[in-house]
Amino acid sequence: MILKTKDRRRFMDSLGSSGDESCWVWEGTKNNSGYPLFSLQGEMVSALRLLYQIYYERKIPKNWVVSHICEDNSCVNPNHIYITTRSERTRQAYQKRELIPASQRGEKNPNSKLCEQDIRAIRAAKEDGITHQQLAKEYQVTKTTISQIVNNKLWAHVT
Repeated sequence: MILKTKDRRRFMDSLGSSGDESCWVWEGTKNNSGYPLFSLQGEMVSALRLLYQIYYERKIPKNWVVSHICEDNSCVNPNHIYITTRSERTRQAYQKRELIPASQRGEKNPNSKLCEQDIRAIRAAKEDGITHQQLAKEYQVTKTTISQIVNNKLWAHVT
């Protein structure tokens, strides 16, 4: 990918470099999971994908992802990133216990912030006109999580 000089300068200014072996912390915008984002032509793009393409001068195959060897989501050290397939990344995430099997859904999931009682209350409150933003703040989750709960994409097993 070819960047205009102005965009390339902006991008390079966000790289917090501090040596070849240590993590470089992205100094720009990040998503909710801490992954670096970069505004390019009015659109937010993955800074890691852009970095990979610039540094290695290669396109990333469709359905492949950029991953870290250091496991620091905000790291932009080119020596710490590599590309892999989504399925391989998912397999690695299960091995590292970053993801847990679907059998541990709902309250059985150790990462769950909510319980079945919360889910019922969220759905009832939404029917009463409470906004996603208000519910997200009250339950300390994202608006997307609230939307997925309300639309039965998360916690679908709870009626």
